[in-house]
Amino acid sequence: MNTICVEPLKKVDKIEFRMERDVVRKLYGEYEEFKKSEYSENTTDDFGSFHVYYDENDKCEAVEIFDDVEVT
Repeated sequence: MNTICVEPLKKVDKIEFRMERDVVRKLYGEYEEFKKSEYSENTTDDFGSFHVYYDENDKCEAVEIFDDVEVT
């Protein structure tokens, strides 16, 4: 099980909110880009254990963490 440290309203692991998409991708490497739904305004990056959501300026606005990750 992976462990991710979260600072509410600041960061999730190494990802700081408002961080640019290309910086997040450099930090975590391999990803799959997709649209969460047909109504999504921007694409989401899937890093396996978590998804990163971006605003219209490609800045991180949310991180979705999955069950196989322990949050501290």
